[in-house]
Amino acid sequence: MTIPPSGPSRTESLIESKFRSNTLISMDQISTALDLGLASNLIDCMYAVKTFVEGLKLMLAVDTGSPIIWYYQEGVIEVVIPKRGDFKNIKFTDNPWENNPLIGYRKKLPCIFNSPQDSEDVAYIEYADGSLVGIARYPLDDEHSVHARIPSWDWKRSKRDADIQVVLPRVVAVAANLRMTQHPFDGILGFGVPGYTEPFDQRSPTTLYEALRAGGHIDKPMQLTIRLLHPGFLAVCPNNVQSYAFYGNHWPCAYSKVGVDPSSGRHRGVPRFTPPLYVIPTEITPVNPSYGLWASRLISMTLLVPKVPRSTMQTPVPWRDNLDDFTPYKVEMPTETQTSATTGSVSALGIAVVLDTGSSHSSFPRQVYEAIGTHWLGIPPPQSEEEAYSLYCPKALDLDDRDIIFTFQGDDGNPVDFRCGASRFLRSPFRFPKEGVDAFDVPIHTTEQFSTSDISCCLGQNFFWTAFVRLDCEYRGPRPVPGDSRVQIRLAPQRVKNEKGNVINEFGLGFHSEPRDVEAFRAGRSIFAYNDE
Repeated sequence: MTIPPSGPSRTESLIESKFRSNTLISMDQISTALDLGLASNLIDCMYAVKTFVEGLKLMLAVDTGSPIIWYYQEGVIEVVIPKRGDFKNIKFTDNPWENNPLIGYRKKLPCIFNSPQDSEDVAYIEYADGSLVGIARYPLDDEHSVHARIPSWDWKRSKRDADIQVVLPRVVAVAANLRMTQHPFDGILGFGVPGYTEPFDQRSPTTLYEALRAGGHIDKPMQLTIRLLHPGFLAVCPNNVQSYAFYGNHWPCAYSKVGVDPSSGRHRGVPRFTPPLYVIPTEITPVNPSYGLWASRLISMTLLVPKVPRSTMQTPVPWRDNLDDFTPYKVEMPTETQTSATTGSVSALGIAVVLDTGSSHSSFPRQVYEAIGTHWLGIPPPQSEEEAYSLYCPKALDLDDRDIIFTFQGDDGNPVDFRCGASRFLRSPFRFPKEGVDAFDVPIHTTEQFSTSDISCCLGQNFFWTAFVRLDCEYRGPRPVPGDSRVQIRLAPQRVKNEKGNVINEFGLGFHSEPRDVEAFRAGRSIFAYNDE
């Protein structure tokens, strides 16, 4: 975005002049059904950004758990690994994935070199679900860079009709295992912490934020808000209600009364963000800690069940602020032992969780998983540790009338409560595949099913269905480090209270038109400004 050299004129975009970072990228949802041998078929849902590269339309998965942008390359081959994490014994097969129908229809960049060994770097990434990919990075120069076009929201026309021209690094997948090829995307669009380029060094940027900033499209520091819509209702969403990634310091969407433009100031229909959450540093070396993941500490989760429920499921959900109107069912997180190269082993409050759009499920320790089933969903507890135990949500359970309070460790050390509706977190749009059970799948797993070598618990897409997740990052130098940067997570519910005292869910929070009051915008009094600005 070009920043005007002087004050705004009457004809230019008012949002653009007041809030210079105003880049909104809409997302699409892609999915496929996979039989992974678990209790049920896993519906592999991802949110993707259409990215036009070298004549191809790539669907790149939005992944806050990854700092890397990568795309498949022609000639990608099969790679196998004896066991999780055993990168020393990785083996290639003679089987080109081009012959595999799972990856045969993936869009792939042309191969500009003969083999991975011709590239600047080759590294392997193993994801939480066992997906493995070998990626090669080429120099960020005119010969190797990827010139991409990303559709974005046109504020003047109120539709996805604008384009962002951006130069991306050429990081290509030259090898992948079977699990990786089962995913329905053409690559990854990393929304991880800026400056963190693992498994590569700091020689060139690898996140979308860094590429957008280098192209002059957004400002520094980073203020990114991500919103994911529940996939069960996408077909009924109006055009101005979409999943998005928004770079800016104000609300791009709001609720207004019928016939009332929210720009008039007569009705403030935006949620409020929590105070900042504590973000856990990732130690790269014992003497050089850095931030690598959007991870915080979760202390507890509390289901709120109204003492006086609504009369029927067709009745509007009333907005209840008073906790005395609810019966709480609290699930405490276990205490972790946190090992640090500088401080040794210490007890840490709650559990570390990564906020990960790349995970279709949230994952918790088994004791938390079982507590959700028995205390929240009314599923009888397992009779032994060996007994298979699956979560499901009975169709008759009115979760829309219930709330959840997630309690995190705040940036100042004090607890921060985030309250939202329970249905999006606990109820998948997919039916529970068990004969005789009229229920929906619950998008929650145990860490025994999927785990990583670092932080094994995550808040996945079902958590994002409940929240606007704001990721702020301000730093100097090549990457943010503790004590010399600001890395924060804030949360706001995807709902507001309407003029009748009822809940307006995410489908009533659409993109608004440009505000009309120029002077109010100049003075920073916009009703759309984030509440902490």
